[in-house]
Amino acid sequence: MNAVSALEGALTGEPQREGYVGPSSAAAFMNLIRRAVDPSSPSSLQMPPNRPKADMTTVSLNAPEALPPREIADNLISLYWNYAHPVNPYLNKARFDRIYRNIWTGQPIVNHPHPLMRITEQDSVAMVYLMFALGSQYYSDWGKNGITQANKFYSVARTLLNQHMLQVEDQSLQRVQVMLLMTQYLNGVSKAHKAWSVLGTAIRVCQHLGLHLPQASSACNLRNPVDRELVRRVWYGCLVSERLMCMILGRLPMVPATCAHAVPLPQEVDEDAFQSDMLSEALLEQYTIEAKRAGSTTMISFFILSAELSDIVQDMLFAFCADESKNEETLSYDSFFVGPNSVFEIDHRLRKWGAKVPVSLRIDQQSTPKSTESKATEIFRRQAVVLRLRYLQAKIYQLRPVLAKVVTSHRLLHRRGATIATEGSLINDLSYRTGLQCCLICVKASIELIEISKNHLTTAEAWGVKPLWLVGVLHIYLAATVLLAARLAPAITLGEVDDFAIDYAWQQGLSVLREFQYDNASAQRCVAALEILYRKHPGNRENSERSQTMKAVVHDGEHQQNYLATLQAAEQVASDTLDNETEFPKDTNRWLMDFDLSDPYDMSWFDVAPDLDPFIDQANFVTASANWWATH
Repeated sequence: MNAVSALEGALTGEPQREGYVGPSSAAAFMNLIRRAVDPSSPSSLQMPPNRPKADMTTVSLNAPEALPPREIADNLISLYWNYAHPVNPYLNKARFDRIYRNIWTGQPIVNHPHPLMRITEQDSVAMVYLMFALGSQYYSDWGKNGITQANKFYSVARTLLNQHMLQVEDQSLQRVQVMLLMTQYLNGVSKAHKAWSVLGTAIRVCQHLGLHLPQASSACNLRNPVDRELVRRVWYGCLVSERLMCMILGRLPMVPATCAHAVPLPQEVDEDAFQSDMLSEALLEQYTIEAKRAGSTTMISFFILSAELSDIVQDMLFAFCADESKNEETLSYDSFFVGPNSVFEIDHRLRKWGAKVPVSLRIDQQSTPKSTESKATEIFRRQAVVLRLRYLQAKIYQLRPVLAKVVTSHRLLHRRGATIATEGSLINDLSYRTGLQCCLICVKASIELIEISKNHLTTAEAWGVKPLWLVGVLHIYLAATVLLAARLAPAITLGEVDDFAIDYAWQQGLSVLREFQYDNASAQRCVAALEILYRKHPGNRENSERSQTMKAVVHDGEHQQNYLATLQAAEQVASDTLDNETEFPKDTNRWLMDFDLSDPYDMSWFDVAPDLDPFIDQANFVTASANWWATH
C-alpha cells in the first residue's frame, strides 16, 4: 500500500503514514476544518496505534560476503558490548542476539508488531557491521590492519544504509539506532563533519517518528517497558551526541531545549533485566523505587548524568555561540558575567551537577585496576573516566571565550598604546579580575583533561585493552591551545600555575597525539599544527633560554627529570619541524597561512582547528602509516 501523505489524510480522513505532523502545519489546519464540518470523522494526524497483528511478518537476514569468521565476529561483538555499549547504550542485547544468530543461520526473524519498533533486513545487517567496526577498536589481534578492517565493516554498513536511508515507509527506531552507531564510529575516527551529517539525519528521522514527543514513549503507545526505555535512550542519545559535536564544531544544536525536555529521561533500571528483554511493569516500578531509595548506581546512571550535563552544554552553546558581541574588541566583560546563562549561572549548575555524581562514577574514587575485579567495576571505572572528561570539556568550552577575551584585551591595549593609567584601570576592574580567575580554572581543567587522557586512554592496564584509535583528538588539541595561550599571557594564571606545570602538560598532550598519529590522520594534523605553533609563536621564542635556566636549577624527583627530558625533546622536534615543514600534510600548512604568527597578540588560531577528516589526504596518510609500522 502506498503511503498516504499528511495533506491527503487531512482531506480524506484516511490515516496518514508519513510520520508525525505538528499542530501548526497546513495539514493540521485542514484536518481541523474537516472535523468541524464532520465531527464524526477521525483525525488523520494521530500517531500509529499499538495494535498487535495476528499474523506477524518475518524478516529474512542475508549477510554480505564480507562477514568475518564466526569466532572473530563473536569476539568483535563481545568487545562492543564490553567497551562501546556502556558509554552509548542504545541497543537491547536480547533482541540483537536474535538478529545476530539468524544472520548466521539464515533463518527469518519475527518482526515487531508496533510500526515504530519494526525491523528490516538492511538495517539489521548494517547494525551488525557497525558493531563489528566499533569492536575493532579493541581487537588487538589485527595489529596494524585493525583500522583497515574497521573501515571495511563501516563501508558495508554505509552502502546498506545509503540505499534505504530516505525511504519514508521504512523509518523506524532501528534506523535511528543504526545512524547513532554510524555517528559513534565516525566520531571515533575523527570524521566529525560526516558524523554531523549522519546525526542530523537521525534527529530528523526521530522527529518524523515523533520521538521528540512524550506520548511516543508513553505506556499508551508502547505497552512493553523495554520499548519505552529504548525510545528514550535513543532520543537522548541523539541529543547528547549532537551537543558534544556542537562543542567540537562550534555550531548550535538543531533541537531546542523546550522540545528536548518534553521526553522523560530513561529510568534507573537494572541493566541485566533490561538487556534480557524481560522487564515487566512490576519489575520496572520495583527497580525504580529501589534505585531512588538507595541512591545506588546502575549501568544507565552514566547515561542519565551525561544527558543532564548536555542540557547545561546546550545553554552554554546558545549563550556563547549565538552572541557575537562577546568577540568584539572592547575592554568590557559584562557579556560574560551579566544576564541569563552567565558564567556564574553555568558554573553554579555545573557544580550542582557534579554533586549528584555517585562515588562509583567519580574518577578520584577509582582504585587501581585489578585482575580479580568484577565486570561491573571495570565498566564503572571506564564510565567515570569518560564522564570526567565530558565535564572538563564542558568547563573548558565555557571558559575559553573568557580566556580569549583577556588575551585580546591585552592586544587592544597594546594596539592603542595604552598608558599606565589605562592599564591600571583594567587591573582594578572587578570583571577583569574575575576573568583572570576564569582563565586560571580553564588552564587547570586543560591540564587535568590531558593528564586523564594520558593516564587512562592510552594503556591496556587502565582501559582493559589499548584502543586502536583515539577518541577525543580535538579535545586534546583544544586543551593544548589553552596552554599555549597561557604561555602567551602568563598573567592569566595568577602565579598559581607555573611554566613547569604548563610545559609538562603540553608535552603530555603531544605525547598522546603522537602515540596515535600514525593510526589517525587527525592526530597527525594536530601534532603538526601544535608543533609549528609552539616553535613559531613569538611567545615561545625564548624556549631555549628558559630550558637552559631550568637545567641550571637543581630539581628533585622523577617528575622534574621527566620534565627536562620532554622539554629537550620538544626543542628537538620543534627544530625538526621548522626545517621540514613540507613533510606535514599540505592542508596543515594552508591552515597556518591564515594566521599572523609574527603578531604575539593574534589569537585567530585559538578558535580554529585543522581540518579533521582523516581521509582527505588518504595516500599520504596510508604511506606514513605503513612506514611507521614497518619500523616499529
